[in-house]
Amino acid sequence: MLGMLHQIPLACPIDGLPLVKTDAGFKCERNHHFDLARHGYINLLPVHYKASRDPGDSKDMIAARRNVLEAGIYQPLATAVSQCINDHVFNTSDVAHMITDAGCGDGYYTAIIADNLAALELQHPVTVLGVDISKWAIISAAKKYKHLAWAVATNKHLPVISGKSTVITSLFGFECWQPWAQLQTRGQLVVVVDAGPEHLLQIREQIYNEVLIHSIPDNSEAIAAGYEQIQQLEINFEKVIETPQLVHDIIAMTPHAHRANSIQDLPQLTQKPVQFNAVLRVYRRT
Repeated sequence: MLGMLHQIPLACPIDGLPLVKTDAGFKCERNHHFDLARHGYINLLPVHYKASRDPGDSKDMIAARRNVLEAGIYQPLATAVSQCINDHVFNTSDVAHMITDAGCGDGYYTAIIADNLAALELQHPVTVLGVDISKWAIISAAKKYKHLAWAVATNKHLPVISGKSTVITSLFGFECWQPWAQLQTRGQLVVVVDAGPEHLLQIREQIYNEVLIHSIPDNSEAIAAGYEQIQQLEINFEKVIETPQLVHDIIAMTPHAHRANSIQDLPQLTQKPVQFNAVLRVYRRT
């Protein structure tokens, strides 16, 4: 079961050479072999790229994220991101596009982006690859979204041929600007979503004695790597969290998870609006 992997210009994570399809999986011309996993994804994360035996989000964190996303809580954000990408891809529909979703998690946003692009009926279909360092994330994505391509890999070493990723997306992830600049050519894009200053404000007020309002990350690393910002959009919406379990799951998929066990009043947040605040930015390789 290949999904869309055979259509992706995959690169060997060891030497950067193109990977070609074999009966069992993929290999490069130097005979580095990578077998397909049972659920149809490919593991392109060599041992020397791992900082631990099981890097990335745990199985429990991925399950919590799936519960939250499938409840539709982040649907307004998914819609905004997808529309932004549609606008940029549609404007250059005369060329083939590939989107690499770096840090794709369980694939929720990846699938919405891919399905909405497919509905545009562009002259050249868009290929989409979801990448995450967590094997649990990719297993979850590959099981649910069998029509898309998935790979275990790092954001620092995205396993695609240079110049092929016309759009890299990073939603609440870790941007690796210098490696991405080497991977992309002039005019290619990076779409980034960061938590805004008031994101989950009501939940944070229950967790911390004093809530710090942080600024969004600046552009310095992106600019230094050779990108220019061409769009910025703030996305704000409120959602009523229906159950205590959903409150706990929201926290479990955030950096605030380490404080959740000490909180006794989280059920007070159910049936009340919670603020969701994100900043979407689009960068172009110069």
